[in-house]
Amino acid sequence: MSGVFVLIPDITDPKHGEAIALEEDRLRSFGQELHDNLGQQLAAIAYQASALEKMILSADRADTAKFAASIAMQAQSAVMECKQLAQGLLPFELEARGLMTALQALAARAVSHYQIVCEFVCATSDVRLNNAALTLNLYRIAQEAVSNAIRHGRAQNVTLLLASDSAGLRLSIFDDGCGFAKTAECAAGGMGVKIMHSRAQALGGTLVFLVRAEGGTEVRVDIRGG
Repeated sequence: MSGVFVLIPDITDPKHGEAIALEEDRLRSFGQELHDNLGQQLAAIAYQASALEKMILSADRADTAKFAASIAMQAQSAVMECKQLAQGLLPFELEARGLMTALQALAARAVSHYQIVCEFVCATSDVRLNNAALTLNLYRIAQEAVSNAIRHGRAQNVTLLLASDSAGLRLSIFDDGCGFAKTAECAAGGMGVKIMHSRAQALGGTLVFLVRAEGGTEVRVDIRGG
């Protein structure tokens, strides 16, 4: 299929905008703290452990050097994990390369973090969105849906599907978990689900949780163009 340019006006609902803005500020602040503070401290630990390993080796203490090397390796792993968490909270790919690249990166992080199968599929060859609020809110909805599918639904396979036409677009997140849709609707008072609904409503769209006939859940977001 050929590419589609989806022209969606700025239809953000002010009554939902304030809650979303507060949530974005919280996420960005937390991500910045992870990157600037915890990340730097872990990097320093990794460096010092590596230096300790070299000092011990020079003193011919092989067993102790091996222990120091293990500390350094774990610290380096923690640094990488911290960076990946910060990237999830501060989606640099979204600002730099757009929604499709950000969703691909989100799927890749799910595979790396949780050892599951997660993929992003775009039903059109090129989807270009003209609305920054739209792309950010769709990304955050997908991020929360993937997290819920893994943590609550215990899914092993997750698919993010973006489809569009001249009338608008649909983002669906499918999983093979134990049925998060039922618990999500029952626990609609939960903050994560409330914010997902607020994000969709702020864009003049709809968000629903559907039980799949083959098992698992579909989180579906529909946004109509203007």
